[in-house]
Amino acid sequence: MKRFFLLLLAVAGFSQLFAQDINADLHLGTSLDGSSKYSVGIEASALFGLSDSFKLGAGAGVDYFKSAWRSYDGDKSHANEYSLPVFVMAKFNFSDSDKCSPFAVLKGGCRFNLSTKVEDGNHWAPNAPDIDPVYGNFFVEPQLGLDLGSKYYISAGVVIQGAEWSRRKTENFPDGSVSSTVTPEKFTAAVLALHFGIKF
Repeated sequence: MKRFFLLLLAVAGFSQLFAQDINADLHLGTSLDGSSKYSVGIEASALFGLSDSFKLGAGAGVDYFKSAWRSYDGDKSHANEYSLPVFVMAKFNFSDSDKCSPFAVLKGGCRFNLSTKVEDGNHWAPNAPDIDPVYGNFFVEPQLGLDLGSKYYISAGVVIQGAEWSRRKTENFPDGSVSSTVTPEKFTAAVLALHFGIKF
């Protein structure tokens, strides 16, 4: 893992020598499907111009999700999840205005889990265990936004992310007995994210 981070730093440092845009981005989000309460993250990216309006690049960041790790008869238990997204991206500007230029971005990459812990250990034994990550594997994020002059930008995107949680279901029988089953459920999560960025 240490070698991986050193490689990322080396690539980021080398790319700054040639990139046209170095971006720092803060994003806030919430799921559209109940897979998380909210999320916050930071990322850095480098973009290289292939034409006046089209750029390609890559980046990485750190994200936090208040993710729903278990569904219990319809009610969701939440966890604190930290992850490292690594991605490539393409950006297209629809105009070359110096004041306000609309753009579209398509990002895609892989999310590596750093830590996932249960929020309330009183309802699970042992207390606050490490659990399987809810958000993981590959993701894509289309965005629409505005470049505000040469320094700042805002955008909104939808993160389409591979996800998994445990679904617990109980059944009550006429004789008074109760049956409870827990099964893993994989699905595709959708998270609405608002981005606020600065270009260096």
